[in-house]
Amino acid sequence: MKIQINARFWRQAGYSALFITLVLVGASVLVLGATLTRSTSGARLNDRNTQYVASGGAAEAAVEKVVSRMMVDFANSGEALVISNLNYYQTGLLPTTAENPYWGNFVWSDAQGNSNQIYVARITTATNSTFVALEEQFAGLSGYASTYRVLANVAALNTTYNYNFTNAVQQDVQLAQIPVFQFAIFYNGLLEFSETATLNVTGPVHANTNIYVGSSANLTFNSLVTTTGNITSPANAGYGTGTWTGTVSYRGAPTPGYLTGQPSLNLPIGTNSTSGTNVQQILYPPPGTCGIAGSESVSSAMGQQRYYNKAEMTLIVSNSGFWATFKSSPNDSAPAVFCAPLSQVTSNSWIANNSINTSNNWTTNWGWNWNWLSFTNTFYDWRENKQVAVTQIDVGLLTNWMNTWLSAAYNTNVNAKFNNNPFNIIYVADFRTPSSTLYAVRLTDGQNLPSAGLTVATPNPIYIWGNYDCPTAFLGQTNTTQSPPSSVAGDALTILSPHWTDSGSYSELGEAATSDTVNCAVIAGIVPSTGTGATQYSGGANNFPRLLEDWRSATLTLNTSMICLFSSTWATGRFVLPGTYYYAPGVRNFAFNQNYATSSGMPPGTPNICRLIKANWCNPRPNDITYPDVTLDFVPQ
Repeated sequence: MKIQINARFWRQAGYSALFITLVLVGASVLVLGATLTRSTSGARLNDRNTQYVASGGAAEAAVEKVVSRMMVDFANSGEALVISNLNYYQTGLLPTTAENPYWGNFVWSDAQGNSNQIYVARITTATNSTFVALEEQFAGLSGYASTYRVLANVAALNTTYNYNFTNAVQQDVQLAQIPVFQFAIFYNGLLEFSETATLNVTGPVHANTNIYVGSSANLTFNSLVTTTGNITSPANAGYGTGTWTGTVSYRGAPTPGYLTGQPSLNLPIGTNSTSGTNVQQILYPPPGTCGIAGSESVSSAMGQQRYYNKAEMTLIVSNSGFWATFKSSPNDSAPAVFCAPLSQVTSNSWIANNSINTSNNWTTNWGWNWNWLSFTNTFYDWRENKQVAVTQIDVGLLTNWMNTWLSAAYNTNVNAKFNNNPFNIIYVADFRTPSSTLYAVRLTDGQNLPSAGLTVATPNPIYIWGNYDCPTAFLGQTNTTQSPPSSVAGDALTILSPHWTDSGSYSELGEAATSDTVNCAVIAGIVPSTGTGATQYSGGANNFPRLLEDWRSATLTLNTSMICLFSSTWATGRFVLPGTYYYAPGVRNFAFNQNYATSSGMPPGTPNICRLIKANWCNPRPNDITYPDVTLDFVPQ
């Protein structure tokens, strides 16, 4: 049977097919358009993200250049140089096309509407840096710290699309001046504990090279130990590693109690501060005649570190003359200066007179009541194999002199210098010759110090005779609560017991020591090891304070901070393993003086190590210099 389909049906079917085709084509076009739109939007988003990341990198580069330069300036010269360089940091360290043409794609601003510079400012409002607990690798230490903010806003140039956005990177940094006496032991070179007697170290320890810890006795560190190098137990001091049977314990935080490969810690002396020879210059007068005048500014990096400039009274001795200078500050433009032939100040009339001249004659006043100072005492040092001639200071008589002559109403030339400032730093340099005699400084009768504390500094070796800075009730103890802050700084430190006599020193081991207590921080040099043999050994940290007597029936109590920044250049006799030589060891009770953990307990004139401590990076809002950085937690102490 045939079924007929008319033409009208075919026409209608054709229209339907065409319609469906057009619909499908339209849908495809819409899909294609959406895909193209999505691809374009995705490309723009990717491009925007790329530009955002790139501008963030440019901002970070600018910030990092400034922080790196601040770190160097602060470490070498202290905060004064950082403050003077603020304008340079803001404008002079931007990444340039000379470094890389890539930097031409960006423009920097300071978040305050100023282009071609970034924001660098001291945001600590106090004029003087606050004594605060430190962060990061210096946990457990405190320092005088100021906080600085480094912030860069960056916009991208020559982009395909004008996104009109600004990226920002900020870093707050802490410029911390760490008092060197916050360390129980600090060595600018190799720190050795090889074959030490049992030692319990109670404060932070640092070395700017390696640390050797091998010993037959136990060695315990109760605070963090840091070093720029490694901590090992090699053969040393004439002993093989088989003799190192003692246990080394690290109990500081963070675990494991030590950090190796750490940054070097140095004084800001404006030159190569890793060199002991350079650092030792803090003990010498500035260039000039007897240190009285010279071309070096007291505000220079080295000038700020010299004890001569810090001291309120300086005493310079030569074969022919004596110079005494009184200053109210390092910048005192009119110091009170007295010069006299050495024969005058060594005369009996000078030394023996106990009265105060009430005359208003400035010249005659100088010669009276200086019975605390003498230049004629001599003895023999068997380690040096030399006779020692000393500039000797009787600290008890000095204290009385400071309370009488210095404050006398007629003595206006000097007492006006100390109306508002304590007199607690003395600088002494004995430049007499010949070299066959060792010229040194000796402190006696120092059991009770002035209440403001006392620092004595000298380029010479320094000797402490008898108990020092320790009231009778606390002799032989670690309790230093009644000890005013004190320190000594010199070429080397030798401790003489209360039983020492100069006449007995001419027989080797002729003196039997009696127990002694010394409570002061020490900066001194050593004769460093030259090899691993018994005759090449420095003596190690336990022999940092030198001894000359037979201590076998005595105890040396030393509450201190032991700082070795250089090699000795005056007292260069090598350490000899104890026995029937220049000394025989007794009991040594060494402890970190806890006074030095506080700002009020810091000895006068304490040198500070300068370190820049970084907080975490953050991305503040553009054009905002007040964005807080919650990573900072600097707690005042």
